[in-house]
Amino acid sequence: MRYNLSIKIISIIFLIVLSGLGNLYGQQATIRIGLWQDGDLSKWGGTEASDLKRLFEETGGKIALLSTDDLLLEEKLNTKNVNILVLPYAAYPAIGSKVLNQFLSHGGNLIVLEGNPFNRLLFKDGKKWMPSDLFSSVERELNGKGRWSLGVSDRLMTEGLGTVVDPYILSAKKLGGYTDAGFPVSGLSSATSAFVFEIRSNHTHAIILEAREKDGSRWKHVVSVSPQWKEIRVHFGSFYPYAAKKGAGSLSYIRPELLKAIYFGMLRSGVGSGSKHFEVRNMRFMKGAVGPGIPARMDVPMPGRQAVERVYGNLIAKGTEEKWPQMFVDAPLVNLSKIAPNTGYILANNLPQVNFKRSLESWLLEAPLIKFNSKGSVLKTKERFIPIYSDLNGNFGARETVAAIFISSGKGGRGNVKFAFGLNGLNLADRNVSPLRNLIHQVVSYINSGVYLFDASPSFHMNSNAQAEISLHTAFGGTQIANPKLKFRSVVKSANFELVDTVQVSGNTPWFKSPIDGFNWRNYTIQNELYNGKQMTDQIEWKVDVRTAVRDLSDFLVKAGRSGKFSGVYFVDSRGARTLLGAYELFGDNRYLETAIKWANVMMAEQREDGGYRMGYGITSKGEECYVADGGEIALGIARIAAYMEKKEQAKLLHSLKRYMDFRAGFRVSTGGIGVGWCIQDYSARPIVPLPKAARVYGAERNIYTISCTLGASWAYYSFIKDTAGIRTTIKDGGWYQSRSPLLTGAAAESYIYAHKLSTSKVLKDQYANYLLAALVPERAKNNLSWWVDVNGGRASLDLHSLVYVYENIKKDSRILAQMSRAVSAIASEQSAESIYRLIGRDDLQFNEWVYLCYSGLGLLEAIEPGITLRKII
Repeated sequence: MRYNLSIKIISIIFLIVLSGLGNLYGQQATIRIGLWQDGDLSKWGGTEASDLKRLFEETGGKIALLSTDDLLLEEKLNTKNVNILVLPYAAYPAIGSKVLNQFLSHGGNLIVLEGNPFNRLLFKDGKKWMPSDLFSSVERELNGKGRWSLGVSDRLMTEGLGTVVDPYILSAKKLGGYTDAGFPVSGLSSATSAFVFEIRSNHTHAIILEAREKDGSRWKHVVSVSPQWKEIRVHFGSFYPYAAKKGAGSLSYIRPELLKAIYFGMLRSGVGSGSKHFEVRNMRFMKGAVGPGIPARMDVPMPGRQAVERVYGNLIAKGTEEKWPQMFVDAPLVNLSKIAPNTGYILANNLPQVNFKRSLESWLLEAPLIKFNSKGSVLKTKERFIPIYSDLNGNFGARETVAAIFISSGKGGRGNVKFAFGLNGLNLADRNVSPLRNLIHQVVSYINSGVYLFDASPSFHMNSNAQAEISLHTAFGGTQIANPKLKFRSVVKSANFELVDTVQVSGNTPWFKSPIDGFNWRNYTIQNELYNGKQMTDQIEWKVDVRTAVRDLSDFLVKAGRSGKFSGVYFVDSRGARTLLGAYELFGDNRYLETAIKWANVMMAEQREDGGYRMGYGITSKGEECYVADGGEIALGIARIAAYMEKKEQAKLLHSLKRYMDFRAGFRVSTGGIGVGWCIQDYSARPIVPLPKAARVYGAERNIYTISCTLGASWAYYSFIKDTAGIRTTIKDGGWYQSRSPLLTGAAAESYIYAHKLSTSKVLKDQYANYLLAALVPERAKNNLSWWVDVNGGRASLDLHSLVYVYENIKKDSRILAQMSRAVSAIASEQSAESIYRLIGRDDLQFNEWVYLCYSGLGLLEAIEPGITLRKII
């Protein structure tokens, strides 16, 4: 290998010898296509059965017609009989998930031609298949005055009659943590199947339905809302048990005859703060062929669970282990009249724009999200996502894709491909959409190539010489394997090296290794192309541009922070504001500074009379909670913003900080620790017990995090005002915590970064340096853990900020360099399953998602320009 610092583009062409890899384009075996046909379901398909059969015969495949019953039989739906299963209807048999998932995991492929088939499930009634959303009669209509008599203390205001001409309007001038309104229900029959209504809103994208039974059982369902009136049909099997107590309630499904009330509500953490309203009309309970208990008794994964679990995590009782392929967004259907190709992706490069004769409804498709649960662990799906066509209106930002491919490695690297159109009523026989017919041909050929690229992400690790090393490889696999010789062309764009070797590799062996300090890990592109002869059969990219990622994140925060809040949970928002300060330093864009200042002004305006900072949550019927720890993380943001203000405005912020520091001191205990704050639970007790009303709670020794979450703010404030007595107390606090905690992460590590930065004593600096090296670095140096997402629900992404500081100011440890490179690659690359781009632009972010965005922003800034988030600190 040779390195040349003046060369910016490296081009490598080499052969891959895949032991046993199979036929590609031009050498393909006849592909077996299973085409599902059922005359009773034709109204849920856009293309006539005969036209579909002709379309797939044109691909050269061998067609096998499958009945609905065949989809339930392993002897019919398996990879020996069928390579590709084609779903032409917006429906699927309810008990078919196990066989379908087994087919996919063994290398079977899927083509979805009509909407979301897994949102309309079919149940067999005698010889006929019936959809769960088909209802036969109205059990009860719900409208009129005086209906909305129930709700939490922060209740939605209601008006209207619930009719077409006078719909119910449910509104809140200032949305609380959770705000709802409900109405009593009684006297329903056990045969009632669903709650049906129409809804629209320009102010919120989602509402939460809650059903309560007489014994106190609570059930949740999340409803996506659009500006247009949409009819929502919620089968009772799609309500999920919330915060269920052992032995209480009917835990498997709702008993409509026991139903006590229905509530409509909004969570501020999911829809944002400020004024909100939505309209509802034509509410009714309905009966149908599929009774309320049938899905539960048949162990069927009903629609809606994904959305409910995203909001409530482990508070939702565990359901069936069966799952449907996750391809479609839990969002309102969009109306569109034209779609455009996403050039730069395989299969999309040469496609034209398509105009429809009439507007079509479409489901949207998206790459799998980072999914945090309520315990803070993360569930990731590393599935390659290729957006092919998108809605030209672009109203949903990154979530506008209406045709896409999903590629999974499957068991043993066999690989499978799932292709979907989200469009409802798409007639592929229409000459006007001939490009989409051609796309189907290309998809079949792509699947029949038998070899797919799964991933082009680099690996950063320590090598046998204790050096931080990058290795590049391309993960691939397939099902049709017969020893072909395939050509790979790879282009790596970086700033400071050249690779001149041609390499022969076998399997997934890395084809390039280099010390990381010879590679620009902050800005690079890896492009891999797979060829069969002169024909390119696949291409994949991995791109990292940290500067652009920070700019995109900051622009999103400006948009989200128009009201002076981001997530509405203020200790999280503090990091969002500090990210914007760093972005202001980097780009000089005044919007970033102005938004950060707006946040600080909101915090001051809401500050309590006793000096505690309100948290954005914790106001209850028992009184208001106010945690010292939350306040410390808020105070650090305010202290940082104070450094950017003119003297008059700065004085206001400093006065606010003094009031908080006095509040903090009021919870100090004789042993040196600091208590929890005002609480409605006694955190000094174990187990924790509820209190009858909000009260002062100490328990400093059992809640040592109060010191670690406030230490950074204490250093920043007392150093800024040059208060030597305050600094002495802060030093004692640091020693108190250090003697009690062998590990550092998140806010605690951040606090000791501030301690090291601001201390003027060499002895103290060395003490803090050694503590960071011993308590932070070893745990983060474990290469088998994606700590930025896997630890504490995204909070550990803040450790990137701390690691950069340690590397640049304390010790250039190769283990730290490897971890910084790993984290930046995963967080900043659009192709990463853990990328912030999976979240940027969404209007339905949940708590852990906001944490991940706001916390990782600080680390990305430090990766670009070490020290940028700590400027003007004194």
